[in-house]
Amino acid sequence: MNDYLSKPFSESIQILKNNKTYILSIVALAILYVLPIVLANTHYIDDLNRTVAGYNWDHDGRFVSSKIMHLLSFQKEVVYSLYPFSNMISAVILALSGFIISYSVGVRNKLMLFMVVFCC
Repeated sequence: MNDYLSKPFSESIQILKNNKTYILSIVALAILYVLPIVLANTHYIDDLNRTVAGYNWDHDGRFVSSKIMHLLSFQKEVVYSLYPFSNMISAVILALSGFIISYSVGVRNKLMLFMVVFCC
């Protein structure tokens, strides 16, 4: 049983080790992609209202998202905005998921991986 579970994880770790510099470069480019939005330091209209008034999404019928944001912001009544961190983390997750999908499809060329991750 342990051999069955350890083989896919060891292969995944080996893929990550072989592509470590490439993965770090796409993470850096993903953060650079979001950097102008973060440096503008402006909220969207609904984010601005939520930051000022402190309401959550319960009135919109999004109870699960409200509960998740209560957990992430460590608040019980008010949902605070995690503005710059949420943008950077989402860009990194999007870039890494693009790498995982393109690698699982069979793209192994570094230039082609870059084009698939950032152009699509």
